[in-house]
Amino acid sequence: MAWDRSALTAEGFAGWVRIADLPRAEVPSGAGVYVVVRPGVAPPRFRPTNPGGRTSEKDPTVPATELREAWVDGAEVIYIGRATSGVGKRRGLAKRLGELLRFGRGQTGNHWGGRYIWQLSDSDELLVAWLETPDTDPEVVSAQLIARFEQDYGRLPFANLVQGSTAASRLPQIRAARDEDVDDVVALWSLAAENRGRPADRPDLVRLLIERDPDALLLAVDDGEVVGTVIAGWDGWRASLYRLAVAPQHRRRGTARLLVGRAEARLKALGATRIHAMVLEENNDGNGLWQALGYTPQPDWRRWVKAAR
Repeated sequence: MAWDRSALTAEGFAGWVRIADLPRAEVPSGAGVYVVVRPGVAPPRFRPTNPGGRTSEKDPTVPATELREAWVDGAEVIYIGRATSGVGKRRGLAKRLGELLRFGRGQTGNHWGGRYIWQLSDSDELLVAWLETPDTDPEVVSAQLIARFEQDYGRLPFANLVQGSTAASRLPQIRAARDEDVDDVVALWSLAAENRGRPADRPDLVRLLIERDPDALLLAVDDGEVVGTVIAGWDGWRASLYRLAVAPQHRRRGTARLLVGRAEARLKALGATRIHAMVLEENNDGNGLWQALGYTPQPDWRRWVKAAR
């Protein structure tokens, strides 16, 4: 992943407002995750003192040598945060980002994490983007994002000083299916996929798919176990997502979002300008997920089907 505005937008992040403009931005009030981005690759410059608020009389200022050591060259994302809905849904993204800005303006507040960003000389020009996570614990999503960043850069984002929990941050590997995975894929589909009203899944047809397009069937693999799938189909004209399935014990951990993000990246690289997904009308969880990922239904369309064999 490139960890820039384009890549994050493709994963569903929105907003992209200057951090100084947060008071006038329409930030959603629900739970979610957010990123602070410094566009471009110009070397950073640091203030000698940090203007952030003092917490329990602690000074947020750190030596420039420590900041330079924490800097991650080539990564525009410099901080990944989360916002829970809180008791009675009284928190969320709008409140959390308000706390972020108030801390940077020198007010004592509840946002000690990410304090390094305020010692950047261009902190007011940083961008903030957010991703609502109504169906997934934002702690899990943020921990997984941090883990992905570590996989790509070998270290934490510049202003993230601690990792997420080990259980939350462990990411399944996303890779293309191989012949030896076929039986596991069919077994997962029998347990976790939408199978009503469709022919039984057959290993020989899955192998035919892999032979025809080796990168179409993407798997989420955790400790050698296939725990999720999606098919990213491309016929040269239309991009389609099929057979999004996650093992029940791995749901609500961000696995489906990770699979769809990787599938969308593949289809866009092939030239897709629009992607469609097929979901049963009665699959409430599935429809909620696709909506959260930015997809909208097309009520004016009907699917017509004819058996070829």
